[in-house]
Amino acid sequence: MHIRGERVFKRLYVCAALVLFSLYGCGVWDPTDYGVGTRYFTIIFDGNGNTSGNAPASIVRMADGSTITLPGQGSLARTNYTFGWWRTTGRYSSETADYYPGDTYSVKRSLTFYAKWIPIYTVQFDGNGVTNGVPTAVQADSGKSITLPAALTRPGYDFSGWSGYQAGSSYIVTNNITLDAKWTFTDSRDGKTYKTVTIGGKAWMAENLNYDTAGGSGSWCYGDADSNCVKYGRLYDWNTAMAGALSSSANPSGVRGVCPSGWHLPSRAEWNTLVDYVGGSAGKKLKSTSGWNGTDNFGFSALPGGGRYSDGSFYLADGLHWWSATESDSSRAYIRGMGNKNDDVYEHGDVKGDAYSVRCLQN
Repeated sequence: MHIRGERVFKRLYVCAALVLFSLYGCGVWDPTDYGVGTRYFTIIFDGNGNTSGNAPASIVRMADGSTITLPGQGSLARTNYTFGWWRTTGRYSSETADYYPGDTYSVKRSLTFYAKWIPIYTVQFDGNGVTNGVPTAVQADSGKSITLPAALTRPGYDFSGWSGYQAGSSYIVTNNITLDAKWTFTDSRDGKTYKTVTIGGKAWMAENLNYDTAGGSGSWCYGDADSNCVKYGRLYDWNTAMAGALSSSANPSGVRGVCPSGWHLPSRAEWNTLVDYVGGSAGKKLKSTSGWNGTDNFGFSALPGGGRYSDGSFYLADGLHWWSATESDSSRAYIRGMGNKNDDVYEHGDVKGDAYSVRCLQN
């Protein structure tokens, strides 16, 4: 009977302990206070990936219902991050919340407060053909707004913004990024304005030439529609693109051709230099993001402008071609092209009587 009674007592003791645990959570119960007992909890601060410093000391034996004031970061630091606030990860969703230094928290159970870190990103600026006066890099917390620098100056060009954002406007920082100066060039012959882009240290027009040769001789708009010249530029036969100059394999070509003063028609070697610099899948990287499967990594913004055969028929959907200043034989010249179904920039010799696009390269 004594053994059986002892087992019953132990079972009652365990049951009582379980009841008390369910009533008072995981805190430490002190039966000497208030008759029934007071729960005590521990508050822990975690650096959550800090690279130096120490988290604030834990607070132990906090009575149920007491209030704490959330501390600052103290000596905590994390490389390339700014301390933001403290975040709890409680047992219940209602206890998962953000607290800032100086906020108060009413203690209900033991909790850990984790440091919440905000990435620090760097915004760099590229003059895109200009080296003097380029702004220094700016560092800012993720989600913060910075004011973009003033416009740069470049002889013969107009500044049009920082990667599509106006100078002096607000910019929300979300990642490490380089913002390029965007420039436009005005052709003094007809007042048309062209976007430009610097790739591998060379300034290219970022759109096809749209200069109407005298009386339209040797150049056409796709489908004879003026709106296509505005969108895709004009199509030129090779002799017109060269403006009567002889073939050149040099780098630079030295052939102004139909291009504005200060610019020239690139040779085969210069096209090769561009494609080599861009690297694998050069076609996809140089294509515009609209009109086909391009990513436009370099701002070259190639559109599928098609071409015109010597018999007067046009094609558009397949892709586009640009003339080079280099002959492949007496009746053909090298062209560079892109297709809608591949990611490369291909090359072949084409008859000089066909009409294709022109991209000018700055001298």
